[in-house]
Amino acid sequence: MTDTTFYKLYSSPTSINDSSLFGNYDTTSTSKYLEPTASKSMFTGHELPLKNPSYINRNKFDFNYVFPFLIVDIIIILLLFNLYRKQSMHLALFSNKYYQQILSKSMLSYPISWLFFFVYIVNISLYIDIILRKGIFDFNIPNMEYLLPIIILLAAAFYAFKIILIYLTASIFNVPAYRRVYIDYIFLWTMSMGIFLSAYLWLEVYFNFEWLYFLFIGVWIIFGALRIITPIMKIIPKSDFNSFHFFIYLCTVEILPLIVLGKLVMLVVS
Repeated sequence: MTDTTFYKLYSSPTSINDSSLFGNYDTTSTSKYLEPTASKSMFTGHELPLKNPSYINRNKFDFNYVFPFLIVDIIIILLLFNLYRKQSMHLALFSNKYYQQILSKSMLSYPISWLFFFVYIVNISLYIDIILRKGIFDFNIPNMEYLLPIIILLAAAFYAFKIILIYLTASIFNVPAYRRVYIDYIFLWTMSMGIFLSAYLWLEVYFNFEWLYFLFIGVWIIFGALRIITPIMKIIPKSDFNSFHFFIYLCTVEILPLIVLGKLVMLVVS
């Protein structure tokens, strides 16, 4: 081998990626770091595919801050059940038998009503906070750090406005009895939903099944229908409230607060 031939072999461009001493004689790249060719394994058919690909996306957030709220929820609910176990107020939304037991006073005068109202406000705010952080709704929220306190304030303001509106419209339409029953069932509804959400949030945070959203929507619709329909069935047959006036009243106390809440949410989001 002459010096010229040796120089050409050694200075070949392929020798840069070659692992041999004198270069690549067959002009085939023989890099040390070539990725191994993927071959089909005989065990490929035994691999377990991911059945729920959305699980990873839905669990990429840390919801450990929810745990203390859930523990306090359980403690408060158990204490309230122990103190008021004879009245069974949590069943009054579903049975007139239990509602008759509390007719002597308005739900506003029972401390348990306000405690369960507080539980409901915190729980529904936690749920909204969780689904917003998971990106279920495409909202542009600039600061997630103060999201939960803002939601709690908005939820409390919504129900405060709703109760005040019920009092005002009851005075305008001269239906004080309907006002009493309607507010009673709002508090009974918040009591039942607060208890439900206390259990539901454990599933939403730590189990995260896809059907949970449908469960929540179904329970919300059923409980909401009972809250609206039951007072109607109690009051309308005993009053001279005609259908048109009742429709206006219902729109005022149910739809107007939602419109105001929507405006507040858009202001916060924007």
